[in-house]
Amino acid sequence: MVKDEIKGPIPAKPKKEEASTPVSPQKPVAAVGTPKRDCPRGMVKITGGTAYLGSASNDPMRNFGESKLHQEHIDTFCIDRYEYPNVSGKKPSTGVSWKQAAQLCRSRGKRLCTEGEWEYACKGRSNLRFPYGNKWNSSICNTETEDGEDRNPAVIGSYKQCRSPFGVYDMSGNVSEWTASLYSPAATARTYKGGSSVRPNWATRCASRGSLAPGSQKNDLGFRCCADQK
Repeated sequence: MVKDEIKGPIPAKPKKEEASTPVSPQKPVAAVGTPKRDCPRGMVKITGGTAYLGSASNDPMRNFGESKLHQEHIDTFCIDRYEYPNVSGKKPSTGVSWKQAAQLCRSRGKRLCTEGEWEYACKGRSNLRFPYGNKWNSSICNTETEDGEDRNPAVIGSYKQCRSPFGVYDMSGNVSEWTASLYSPAATARTYKGGSSVRPNWATRCASRGSLAPGSQKNDLGFRCCADQK
C-alpha cells in the first residue's frame, strides 16, 4: 500500500551495503544434491524490503511527472548487474523498442524490471538522489559533463564507481533503460529510467522518469533485465 507523501530533507546516505553475489557451485552431495543459485549468473539478488520511491516536493531537482516520495514494499528479485547484454566490455544494446527489449529478456528466461524494482536497485534502502550518493558528480557516471557537454555511450563497466548500494552498475547515465511499467494508468506509453550520456544532473537521478510510446527507438535508450528469485 502506498503511504502519504514523505516531506522534508532527503534521508542521510546509508551505510554501504554489500552486493549480493551468486553462490559458488559446490560438489554434489549424494543425499542432498547440488544447491541451486538464488539468481542466474550475472545478476544481483535484491532482498525485498521497504523502498523509497519518487521524489520529495521540496527537492530542488524534482521534475514534472515524478511520483511523490512515498514508501512501498518491494519483493525480493534479481537484476542484471549491467545494462543488456550484461557483459562488461561490450556495447550496451540500444535502438530497441519496448517490445523488442521485453522479448530479449524473455529469451533469457528473464523479464523487464518494474519501475519500482529499478528505482529500489538504484537508491538502495534510502532515498539517494544518485546511485552513489546525494551530490551529483559528473566524473562518477557517464552523464553530461559539468560544463553541459554531451558524452557518448560507453562500453559496459567503463565507470567502475558508478554503482548503487546493491552493486548494480550504470543506473545513472550511459543509456536510458526501458521498464515494464506504464507511465500512467490511462496511457500506453512505457516508463524509462536512468537518463543517458547526454542528460544533465536532474535527469540522471534514480527518481527521474520519462515516457515513450512502446514502438519508440533511440540511440541512447537501452534496457536491463530482472527475474524472480528461484
